[in-house]
Amino acid sequence: QETTLISTTCTHGSHLLYLFELKKSLNEKITQHSLAKLRDKVLNSLCTSPDQNDFLKIIDSMAYRYISQTGYFMGEFKIIDSDCR
Repeated sequence: QETTLISTTCTHGSHLLYLFELKKSLNEKITQHSLAKLRDKVLNSLCTSPDQNDFLKIIDSMAYRYISQTGYFMGEFKIIDSDCR
């Protein structure tokens, strides 16, 4: 468990934003490679869960944003319905 969900917000339209805090104290952004691996894990979970997949079809996008324990922006990725195809 390296992350804690801080908030979930529905922004303009139906764009869902999840804000996570990383438990490790890092002073720089997450590497693109690490972010891509994390995105793949989240995408696999969303696309293989029937309920999550159905939910993804009715919203415009889901964004996952990561910050450090001190509030420093670490990285972000977005998922849309067509990513599951």
